[in-house]
Amino acid sequence: MKLASHYIRLREHFPHIGEHREQEILLEDIASVLDCTHRNATLLLKKMHEQGWLQWLPQRGRGKRSALSFTVPVEEMIIGVAKELVERKDLRGALEQMNVSSIPESLKDHFHSWLNGYFGYSSELRDSKRYDTLRFPLTQPIQTLDPAFTNFTTEAHLVNQLFDSLVRYSRLTQTIEPHLAHAWEADRHADRLDLLFAQRHPVP
Repeated sequence: MKLASHYIRLREHFPHIGEHREQEILLEDIASVLDCTHRNATLLLKKMHEQGWLQWLPQRGRGKRSALSFTVPVEEMIIGVAKELVERKDLRGALEQMNVSSIPESLKDHFHSWLNGYFGYSSELRDSKRYDTLRFPLTQPIQTLDPAFTNFTTEAHLVNQLFDSLVRYSRLTQTIEPHLAHAWEADRHADRLDLLFAQRHPVP
């Protein structure tokens, strides 16, 4: 992640250099862009070279220019970093990465399309077991998922997705219909509600 950020900074500093086009450059210029020492700049370039992001042919001696060519477009790297941030549950960081960096709107649309597919319900088979996953984009911590103590709209929305209710309200008939509870008796004076649960809706 950090190495990719260094590559993005370096690549954006030389927008005039196209991919696979060799450019002669001083190591001290690269160190200045990456805000590090000559030694660290050399280590970073070596790691980027090993990743296949660029080609670096160093020349020994002070004042001698080395050959540098980029192989990965900066837009591709930015989207890769943003996706990794999402998978690390840093949605805010991912959106900031996409908004701050100057990339074409078409690639931003591509990222948002991927993001929409990443969230929501998904099911996968692993080791002969099926795993169901529900992902929600949240920008603040959840205080509780107990339906009796939810105070925020985000928590209430999650509760509606995770739990079944005892009854449901029908907008069509404007009446309360059975759901988990298939029958109930109400005592208006005692403010009580006795419910009978259907066996077809076992509570885990």
